[in-house]
Amino acid sequence: MGIKDMDIQFAQYLKEAELKQVPPLSTLQLEEARSITNERAYSEISKPGKVNELKDIIIRGYKSDITLRLYKPEGKPPFPVVLFFHGGGWVFGNIRTYESLCYQIANLSSCAVISVDYNLAPEHKFPEPVEDCYCALIWTLKNSYKYGCDPSRLIVCGDSAGGNLSAVITHISKDRGVSYIGYQLLMYPAVDLSSFNSDSYKLFGKGYGLNKEDVIWCIEQYLNNKDERLNPYVSPLFAKDFSNLPPAYIITAGYDVLRDEGHEYANKLEKAGVSVTVKCYESFIHGFFTMDVVSDAIRPAIVETAQFLKKVFSKLA
Repeated sequence: MGIKDMDIQFAQYLKEAELKQVPPLSTLQLEEARSITNERAYSEISKPGKVNELKDIIIRGYKSDITLRLYKPEGKPPFPVVLFFHGGGWVFGNIRTYESLCYQIANLSSCAVISVDYNLAPEHKFPEPVEDCYCALIWTLKNSYKYGCDPSRLIVCGDSAGGNLSAVITHISKDRGVSYIGYQLLMYPAVDLSSFNSDSYKLFGKGYGLNKEDVIWCIEQYLNNKDERLNPYVSPLFAKDFSNLPPAYIITAGYDVLRDEGHEYANKLEKAGVSVTVKCYESFIHGFFTMDVVSDAIRPAIVETAQFLKKVFSKLA
């Protein structure tokens, strides 16, 4: 796979990014790195549209309060629910940088989206972000019906680090006897935080949007020590048992360091008897779902994903 096969607008984006010579995240002060990352995120995704209802709900997380942002489309409640965990390497991102994507999912899939503003590392290291997300799941199952949602039709969803958290939540839920997740949608998920030797890491570890050194730095901020990298609640690829997990839709990008581990995770689920659908957008780079300003090809990908969600919700009914 050569860069000539890449979406032409992404190829141009990477050339311009190279000219800007943004320093590695590890060389910046944390707040500066967050500011740069957030500004870039806002510039790469379209401005949020409108939903029928938008509401912030404060709940108790693992150790402190967290915010859930509820997006409801036009239509008659109760709505099926996407519980969304944003990406950003457990260090960056928030419900605001993902607002446009959540608007689009809600409107195109005719579902409620509950976006979770979990606490970030390094101020809140593992397991706090994971447990915050679990608290959001339990709240959604117990309380979202009060807001016009139908928690019996629930999908967990996230991209990158949020895909990691989504996958982890399915394992934790099974281990704790909570079996109400109907489906999992993992967008280019990080599922192996222990190794960086896959073919996709070797091919795309530098200059393709998500650099290997930045991934390693984010993991160091997230975890308390290197031994935690093999914990299945950190790297769900190492879970001992994949049976009886929710069916999965796993989306990867052809020019992404995380591509191969996403496919490996899908294989493990499938071998355990879990229904899995895999979609690799061969010409895209990491993070594409929040880059619809960068490439005209992203909106159709979002629409395609939303159509898949609608089919899943119809089966969960």
